[in-house]
Amino acid sequence: MSQSTETINNSWFEPTKKALYDYWVQTTHHTPDSSYGTWACEIAQGCRTCNEHLSLPCSLLKEANQIASFLNLVCFSDDPEVFFKFYLILLSEFVGQLHDVAGLLDLRIGKPPKEICLWANRWAKHRLHMLVQHHPVQVFADQFGDEWPGIRPRLATSLAEDRCGRKLPVMIVDSQWLSDFADGKRPDLALANGQARALIVVPPLKDFLIKTCDYFRCFIDAALKAPERVRQFQSPHFAVNCGTEAYLITAST
Repeated sequence: MSQSTETINNSWFEPTKKALYDYWVQTTHHTPDSSYGTWACEIAQGCRTCNEHLSLPCSLLKEANQIASFLNLVCFSDDPEVFFKFYLILLSEFVGQLHDVAGLLDLRIGKPPKEICLWANRWAKHRLHMLVQHHPVQVFADQFGDEWPGIRPRLATSLAEDRCGRKLPVMIVDSQWLSDFADGKRPDLALANGQARALIVVPPLKDFLIKTCDYFRCFIDAALKAPERVRQFQSPHFAVNCGTEAYLITAST
């Protein structure tokens, strides 16, 4: 591994991001402005007894549509590291909310996907803690496409070349490293000043989205099996297709 790994061409990123958007839309049918035919709408259709307003599918629709909006942004087209940070935070917050709402409704859907929470909490939200490592190199599996399965096993024995031409060993920071850290194993802080160059190895970005969709689907199916619990959150003061955007909020005098 040479210094050029840090400045590798980002031409891989835009098609990767588009593939993420396409997967989300084709799987959940949530787009930035969806209103019907989505996974969230399945709850409304399957749990209503008439045409009452149900808060859960309405709120879930908005949250899931926002994921589509984020994946469709062009803001991060030249900065995959920034995209990855917010991508993890968004997905971890989404599955975390599903878990919390499932608890509120007494639905059994298990814990949120471990790898999403692991990377979000130990990398995206606590990057500064990681950056005590001296200028870690971040490598994305998606950079290498179909060649990744062959390249991944060789990373641990590769060498990093710095700007002075020195060849240095690498220290792999991956899901296993983060998992050890999360389980209470204290990292050897002396390694931060050691010779090895920290190499952040990011799994394929689609893996995180697949796990999110699987958990989302689990929530939908559980809700459909307990419509009476979903119907706890309905109100005669709200009408279907009459959201807060239709109200004029005025201050009392």
